[in-house]
Amino acid sequence: MPIDVIMPSLGAVAEEATLLHWLVEEGETIEKGQPIFEAESDKATVEVAAPDSGTVNELLAAPGDVVPAGHVVGTLLAPGEKPTDVPEKDHALPSEPAPPAIAGLKPETLKPATLGPATPKPSTGRKLASPVARRLAREQGIDVTTIRGTGPGGRIIKADVEDAVARQRGVPDLTRIANSAVPPSLPGVRGAIARHMARSARTTAPVTLTTEVDAEALVKTRQMLRAEAGAQAEEISYTLLMAFIAARALTRHPELNASLTEDGIVRHPEVNVGIAVDTERGLLVPVLRGAAHRSLLDLAADLQAKVARALEGKAMPEDLSGGTFTITNLGPYGVDSFTPIINLPECAILGIGRIRTQPVVRQGALAPGQTMALSLTFDHRLVDGAPAARFLQHVTRLVERPTLLLLH
Repeated sequence: MPIDVIMPSLGAVAEEATLLHWLVEEGETIEKGQPIFEAESDKATVEVAAPDSGTVNELLAAPGDVVPAGHVVGTLLAPGEKPTDVPEKDHALPSEPAPPAIAGLKPETLKPATLGPATPKPSTGRKLASPVARRLAREQGIDVTTIRGTGPGGRIIKADVEDAVARQRGVPDLTRIANSAVPPSLPGVRGAIARHMARSARTTAPVTLTTEVDAEALVKTRQMLRAEAGAQAEEISYTLLMAFIAARALTRHPELNASLTEDGIVRHPEVNVGIAVDTERGLLVPVLRGAAHRSLLDLAADLQAKVARALEGKAMPEDLSGGTFTITNLGPYGVDSFTPIINLPECAILGIGRIRTQPVVRQGALAPGQTMALSLTFDHRLVDGAPAARFLQHVTRLVERPTLLLLH
């Protein structure tokens, strides 16, 4: 029997990926572990290895096709097996409805994987739905079987039921628009970013707190650290320092290091700080794992490596997944303050403005000083304004008095 080659999930929440190009041809003999195609999601671009040794039998997906994770993109013949030994079969499983066309991929060539860990369960006629979604559907008098799920494997989630309720009330279905197939004008990473940002704007209750901080001590601290860091001096950026500070502050304010799941609010035991990076492919967010318990130079080296891979289009899925809080710095572009958008499923994001020289009051008198604006956007569903403000106050204290980091 042919061996299925499936599209992997390229990250914790990646539900589809674009097949960029094949690295093999039909009829070619390959070895297990050999790279056979390159795929791209909103998180990363990776080479996918052959699941086994054999001969390439069929290439079912074409370059540019957007394929759901777990679906077959090609098949292999086992060593010694010939095409004539393989009986013809439908590409779509008979127990499943014919899948829709996806970005040019013909429905008859698209099927769920039939081998390996991604094998779907046979259809039972019962819609997969989360307990929260089923309860909400019952409360709203909606037949759950009429709802199209957007969760993993087509599972119906709470947002899908909320969309159905909105449609009944004549409210524009913004979430469905955000989760729909990417229009031709927004392919690839740009389309994925558009869906992600639209979902954040639609499903969160964002509130932004902005404060101006005295950055004089931060500037001096950075100068001193760069003077002592030697070869790593250039890696000590203001973005890195703010990530270092935010990570320490999050250990004292765990309510900001959280996510909202269908089972409730989850506070993460580890602080994983994502850093928003502008690349040619779009906005990517490399993640510094365990940031609250690592040295500054260790984080600097880690960030440099991950940013370099992101800029080269070679970021790995693990580079860009698992974040619990995000930092975004538009200061280098001359921006004073802004309203960042929450990076779902996280609770909050901290925006950093430029450091500028302006008059400040010190000991009752005007003097030249350096200030910086901080903008904290948080999801009011998870945390109230006062706890969020206390976190921002804590960050402010650490920026204005970096020596306090020695107490963390």
